[in-house]
Amino acid sequence: MYCKTKSAMVYGYEGQIIEVESTMTAGLPSFTIIGLPDATVRESAERIRAALKNQKYTLPPKKIIVNLSPAGVRKSGAHLDLSIVVALLHLIEVVNIESDGDCSFLGELTLDGKILPLRGVLVVLEALRQAGVKRVVLPRENYEEGSYIDGLDLIPVVSLSEVTTYLNEGICPERPKREVLLLEGVVRSYIDYKEVKGQEGAKRALAIALTGRHNLLLIGPPGTGKTMLLQNAASLLGNLDLESSIEVAKIHGLSGRDGLSFIKSRQPPFRAPHHSIGRAALIGGGVKPQPGEIALAHKGVLFLDELGEFKGEILEQLREPMENREMRISRLGHQVTYPTDFILLAAMNPCKCGYYGSELKSCTCAPSTVKRALGKLSKPLLDRIDMIYWVNDVDINTLSSLSTENVTDSCSLKETINKGREHLALYEEKSLPFEAAAERLMHDGYIRLNLSPRAFKKIGRVSETIAHMEGVDSICERHVLEALQYRKLESLFGGE
Repeated sequence: MYCKTKSAMVYGYEGQIIEVESTMTAGLPSFTIIGLPDATVRESAERIRAALKNQKYTLPPKKIIVNLSPAGVRKSGAHLDLSIVVALLHLIEVVNIESDGDCSFLGELTLDGKILPLRGVLVVLEALRQAGVKRVVLPRENYEEGSYIDGLDLIPVVSLSEVTTYLNEGICPERPKREVLLLEGVVRSYIDYKEVKGQEGAKRALAIALTGRHNLLLIGPPGTGKTMLLQNAASLLGNLDLESSIEVAKIHGLSGRDGLSFIKSRQPPFRAPHHSIGRAALIGGGVKPQPGEIALAHKGVLFLDELGEFKGEILEQLREPMENREMRISRLGHQVTYPTDFILLAAMNPCKCGYYGSELKSCTCAPSTVKRALGKLSKPLLDRIDMIYWVNDVDINTLSSLSTENVTDSCSLKETINKGREHLALYEEKSLPFEAAAERLMHDGYIRLNLSPRAFKKIGRVSETIAHMEGVDSICERHVLEALQYRKLESLFGGE
């Protein structure tokens, strides 16, 4: 007696197709799962026994072998429970299934035959679709999220009895309806940028960064509004398209988070980890690799407040994902790759006391202390930060003024960013040409500021973004001159 069903499991950022082969033969009664199963998969034998018993089905006293193919891939998670139990039900002639690979089964079983939702369902459904599967029986609670993967006929079930009814009688359980898209996203309280007074230059830098997806570092004395400016940047981000929101939902679903909320709201993620975070939590990893904060910030913002307080060796790990927009995590026998297309927004004080360079208060740090604080950011890491802006102290008269005249508010910032993005989108993959004078200024700045080729390229990209924000079709001197201003502070940092 032999039966084969199809399922899938999470394998990094992708799904791995698993073929479940089941057989019953004469011999000592046993239930063995082979094919490199982990503890969770091995334990499914006991879950399945109990679930079948509670549903009034009995396995015959035979030797039962379940093989999970491909044999060389370690199987993990509870995604395979339902596929295994359906194969056994076929062997004991409770259900009759076709073995043409048209239908697949996903779900974790409880002891009483209920079917629990799974994490990472978007990833495994995408793998099944690419493998040519047409129908997928899956937990009802995963149906709405899974319905955003086109080309699959999803059968939502809540119990083993619904599965047998569907397979024997063709009666499909009622499909839940998609909820209306929540275009405004999760309600969250943001300040209006008109409340941030005296920092018009920093607002300008933030607008450029968000328009062109540039990495930005704000540095300056404490209390100047650096954190306030950046932690409210999420209010200025536009909605994602459906494809990008599904990418984000996949990553968050792998971590057990609510990925569906990103599809509904279309809002990009905003991640703000504390400076005490460990390497694996920031970069990703673990015995069973999980996405870290940099992957969870994909298509959104990674905000690192108090950048100077992060461990230097952890910050250095950001270099590859910032450059390549992906993070590769290697484990014995396989490699997992997570996308990391995020905007880095960071803030830091220039020294331990915070007042190095302040116009209002004197710095009490020794020169060596200042050098050590600024030296934590290495030259290769700084090369990957497109813009560095000094946030000056604000005088008391500006702070206490009730007038908001000539103060940029959130509405104005959004309008500026949106117009810049719209103009940028008109050019798709094409770059704006440099005027002759702008090109000469670029070369002069490269030599005068002793920039690296990578930093030179980033100045060009920032100049182009500024041109798009003005709605012009070429890059002129004033665009390059402003972009160069965002590299001048690089000389402050003494890291290697």
